[in-house]
Amino acid sequence: MVAVGFFALGPTYGSDGNTPDSVAQAKAETLEDRVDTLSRGFLGLTVACARCHDHKFDPIPTQDFYSLAGVFNNTKIVEAKLSEQLIAHSLADNGDADMKVAIRGNLRNPGELAPRRFLTALTGIDPPRFTQGSGRLELAQAVASSDNPLTARVMVNRIWQHHFGRGIVVTPSNFGALGERPTHPELLDWLADRFVRSGWAIKQLHREIVLSATYGLSSRMDDRSFPVDGDSKLLWRMNRRRLDFEPWRDALLAVSGVLDKTMGGPPKDPLRAIGLVELPALQKLPKPEDNFPLASHRRTIYTPISRGGRFASDDILRLFDFPDPRMSSGKRNVTTVPQQHLFALNSEFMISQAREFAQRLLTEWDDDQARIGGAFVLAFGRPPTDLEQELALEFLHAPMVSTERSGMSPWEQYAQVLLTSNEFLYIE
Repeated sequence: MVAVGFFALGPTYGSDGNTPDSVAQAKAETLEDRVDTLSRGFLGLTVACARCHDHKFDPIPTQDFYSLAGVFNNTKIVEAKLSEQLIAHSLADNGDADMKVAIRGNLRNPGELAPRRFLTALTGIDPPRFTQGSGRLELAQAVASSDNPLTARVMVNRIWQHHFGRGIVVTPSNFGALGERPTHPELLDWLADRFVRSGWAIKQLHREIVLSATYGLSSRMDDRSFPVDGDSKLLWRMNRRRLDFEPWRDALLAVSGVLDKTMGGPPKDPLRAIGLVELPALQKLPKPEDNFPLASHRRTIYTPISRGGRFASDDILRLFDFPDPRMSSGKRNVTTVPQQHLFALNSEFMISQAREFAQRLLTEWDDDQARIGGAFVLAFGRPPTDLEQELALEFLHAPMVSTERSGMSPWEQYAQVLLTSNEFLYIE
């Protein structure tokens, strides 16, 4: 069975009882969430701010909010078997009725009619009305139109942010009056134009960015540029960035030699999808249906995300700044808290990766000096310095290196030090 509908946008809120007021409130919040996710995600606009009154800062009247909400209000989600009925269900509509403006956001207090159509700020005073069923197809076409000045720029900016850690517009979900101005507006326009002309080819945009001289800049300090532009907003160097949890975990598995590169498909066991079985919360969750290994070696992208916090993995993802899946998030916060370091030192996952890494070094190289060199190349992409080589040999051969308290051999302890180092965690 699959759910069919227009977008998987936000939670559907339950009502507190079955009173008319609570049902209307739940419906209003669901529509607001879906309009907000659409407008922030694709247009960089906070249209949901116009639910109760005209937007205070951007040219978005309340009627525009209900013009979009009417599309979602007339779209239903159904379950259908994977058969010829799927297409019929996917085209099904809940009707073609327009919504009325909810005065002060209260659906039980209707005002003037809000015909389903796109935002007047982007199309003019009297945009064409959506007349095909619910209007979801026409809405999608309006969002992805080459005449829409925002969608391409928002997409380009998000991809730029992915590569540089900060967008040309540093408020990726707000291109409105309260958002930050672009640091390089002409560059944003040029990239957006090329993006549309290429047929919205994302791979080509990635290639263009990563082959640029700007992307290839060093992160080294420049004494002349730093006093003028310490944050490198003008892109005189590549800023040092910390890996998000997902690529960090994938890198740990890759260096340890245990990464499962199988493509596609769901995780066999969502409760153990990222190999963090030591969490007490896991014991309270339902047992898996199959006998999947306790520590998954699949890429972290296959980790299921629960909006209700049902999975043990949710706690760890939040610990490492994973955004709240119940709302649209344009970028992640980056925090440094003691619990992150305690996880790196004490979690069973990290200890198991250190053991795998140590075993790989002992297997692939014949002597300690070669193993140290191999460890640095695998973990940091460079050979060790003479001092690093000397310190490593001194540690590995020191009589005081004990395994009694940690239960780890000297090589396993050394491997964990490398895997938890800043050089492994940060992109230079």
